[in-house]
Amino acid sequence: MERPHPPAERPERSERRDEVIVVGGGQAGLVAGYYLRQAGIPARILDAEQQVGDAWRHRWDSLSVFTVARYSALPGLAFPGDPDHFPGKDEVADYLQRYAQDRQLAVRLDSRATSLRPADGGYRLDTNSGSYHARQVIVATGAYQRPYTPPIAAGLDTGVFQTHSAHYRNPGQIPASGSSAAPSLRTAAPSVSPTAARSARTPWCGPRAFVPTTRGSSCPVCSTSATARSTAVASPRTRACTSSA
Repeated sequence: MERPHPPAERPERSERRDEVIVVGGGQAGLVAGYYLRQAGIPARILDAEQQVGDAWRHRWDSLSVFTVARYSALPGLAFPGDPDHFPGKDEVADYLQRYAQDRQLAVRLDSRATSLRPADGGYRLDTNSGSYHARQVIVATGAYQRPYTPPIAAGLDTGVFQTHSAHYRNPGQIPASGSSAAPSLRTAAPSVSPTAARSARTPWCGPRAFVPTTRGSSCPVCSTSATARSTAVASPRTRACTSSA
């Protein structure tokens, strides 16, 4: 059983001074803290979440890493379980939490950085719970921290279901999800556009042809049969489809 993570420490409002501050308590930030500790350099890791690993816990339910456990470990601690399995997101989150504990890393939770600027021969870092000064700062927050929705989304009909990947968890969120929706999408695709056909994963024979899901089915764009498309599938550069799409 995982040991409970200590509650988030909240820094006082007065400015704290550190040798090194690492912004971000994900895998990159934790590894930076590990090597700093190995080198005898005191460092504090700041993370915006309530628990180490929460950035993984908040992602979609079926997420798993694309490398097996033996190659997914951080330095100094093996990933638990079968070394040849692909860990799920919650396994990764629990592993990161354990890593911070076992490596005795100084992680300050519930501390979201709001600004960073040079000051007094180092850097001043402001967070939602206090200010810090450090000689060096490592920014390990990762990319894509703020969900972006294109402006065109605001102009779509209200009947069109929309959700950002940052908020997606499972197919249950999507109206009419499941196998019952697939036939209707395949039926509608030819009458809308090749783009809709591709996005619905309807088989068609463009430059990157998809193998038909049903033997003998034809391209919804140009009606080419599965047999005629075999060349296009075998050679991605061959364009069997006569459509201009």
